[in-house]
Parts: sequence; structure tokens; C-alpha cells
Amino acid sequence: MSHVRVALLGLLSDRPELLPWLRHEDRQQDGKYGMAEAVLGARGALGDLTAAGALATLAFDLWRGRRETGEAGIDGLVARHGVEAVPAQLGAARPEDRSLAVRLRGTAPARTSTTRSRTPTHRSRSAPRSS
Repeated sequence: MSHVRVALLGLLSDRPELLPWLRHEDRQQDGKYGMAEAVLGARGALGDLTAAGALATLAFDLWRGRRETGEAGIDGLVARHGVEAVPAQLGAARPEDRSLAVRLRGTAPARTSTTRSRTPTHRSRSAPRSS
């Protein structure tokens, strides 16, 4: 039966009115298979930055399904708040937080410079110069 609840959470994860229900202590303690991860994934999709630490832990998990749920939740947070806001919620003491910071650093948009390139321009030497 929990797989039906997990599927429903996936379908309804774009409904912001569910966030208080998802944050409730009973959802945190739900021991049914996959429910805790599905709740965290939905919180991430809704942009709940308070779930960033738990999602970082999931994204660092060895099990592929849990890791993908964590990564999807982190992607939801980044989509809502930007790539800088998520690592700001985390420290650097846990390996999963450091791993997430490295992952997000790789997805940050490159900063472009408005100054001109300082590489020399090369002139065409098709015709020899006359002396």
C-alpha cells in the first residue's frame, strides 16, 4: 500500500498547500517503505529549504533509488531558490554536505566577463610585405 502513497506524493508534489502536512512530525516518523524518502522529495519539489540537510543525506546514499530521490529534491530546491541558496543551508562538517556543495558548484552558471579578451590578434600573412 505504501507504493500507492509514494505515487500520490509524486503526483501532488506541486501543491504548496501540502507543505505543512509534509513537515508534520508524523510524516518524519513514517516508517513504511519509501515514505520518508517520498516526503523529503516532495518537500524539495515544493522548495522547503529546511529539508536541504536530509535531502543532501539522501543524495549521498549508496542505494540508487534513495540517491535519485535526494538529487531530485535538491534539484527542486535549486529551481525554486537558486544554486547559492541550497549550500547556504548546509554546513561543511558532514561529507554529504561537502559533496553536495561540489556538485552544485559544477552546475553554477559561469560568470562572464565584460572586459575584452587579452589574447593577441593574429594578422593574416598571405602577402609578403614590400620593403
